[in-house]
Amino acid sequence: MSSKDFITRYFEQLGKVLAAIIGFRENKEYELAEKAIDQQLNELFHLNNNQIAALQTEELAELVLKKKSKAYDAEQTIAELIYQLSLTYEAMGQTEKAMDCAGKALAIFHHIDEQCGFFSLEIQERITSLKQLLAQKPNN
Repeated sequence: MSSKDFITRYFEQLGKVLAAIIGFRENKEYELAEKAIDQQLNELFHLNNNQIAALQTEELAELVLKKKSKAYDAEQTIAELIYQLSLTYEAMGQTEKAMDCAGKALAIFHHIDEQCGFFSLEIQERITSLKQLLAQKPNN
């Protein structure tokens, strides 16, 4: 299989997974959304939700960025899945978990933005969305 075919299939699969996650969240099937995210993190990157929760933000960013993929596709996918996990936790009313995941996704997106050497509107949009989400954090 050529690398072009692999990349095309990879993004098609990711698109389907993200659509399913959003659909689960819209239907208030939060556990299914959480499982779908966990499954993708595990299958693609040998990570899971518990590992993400256990790691400090910078530790996770270092782990994710340790193996640089061409054009940072893998790293961006991990950040996107963590972002989706944050939105799922927010919808579930689990604010602390949502903010933790949002901070971690933001750190990864920031690192990608700083290191990739190209401008990505998608990354900029995610950074803005995550900053807005984190700005909503209730004061303790």
